[in-house]
Amino acid sequence: MTDYLKFEAAHATAAGITGINNELAVGDLRVSLPRPFVPIGGDLAVGPVIEAVSNGLLIRTDRWTAMNLDPYATGVLPLTIASQATAAAVAREFDADPTITWTSRAADVLAWCQRWVTRQNGGGQS
Repeated sequence: MTDYLKFEAAHATAAGITGINNELAVGDLRVSLPRPFVPIGGDLAVGPVIEAVSNGLLIRTDRWTAMNLDPYATGVLPLTIASQATAAAVAREFDADPTITWTSRAADVLAWCQRWVTRQNGGGQS
């Protein structure tokens, strides 16, 4: 049996359609593209890591990030996770934490992610 993974690039909310762009340098070329994601409920999603390689882009389905697609609180956690399921759990845990929001200062979001990694003992996360 073949597994199937469907990425999306736009998310419908009560406020309209939203998505997140990803910008990377590929050699001397700046590339901006809609960031692909898999919805996990509400405005939360997980997306594959996208890397620039030599003269192209690599969509890594072995490395994931947690995302929020709410147009008033759009964000991507600065955390790369080896498991899509764990990335979904992190998105939900972050979203449910009353001490932090998707619009918090970048330093506060990074500190939250560092605490999460410490609790996980670095098990496949960076």
